[in-house]
Amino acid sequence: MKTLRYYGQEDLRYEEVPEPTPGPEQAKVRVQRAGICGTDLHEYKNRPCWLSHQPNPMTGRCMPVTIGHEFTGDVF
Repeated sequence: MKTLRYYGQEDLRYEEVPEPTPGPEQAKVRVQRAGICGTDLHEYKNRPCWLSHQPNPMTGRCMPVTIGHEFTGDVF
């Protein structure tokens, strides 16, 4: 699937990534509309504050990442 990945300050890249498989108690959403929150905008314009190139101790995730949580769509 296509996604916009965040690599660092003012560095977004439109890329192909594997489609995620939902786990238990999760659902897939076909996104219809998306926005950007203030935190994501701050990360993009200024510098990474909450995101890091080092793995997160709880999730193991690190940059590059697909950021964003302001969206609506259809569950399927």
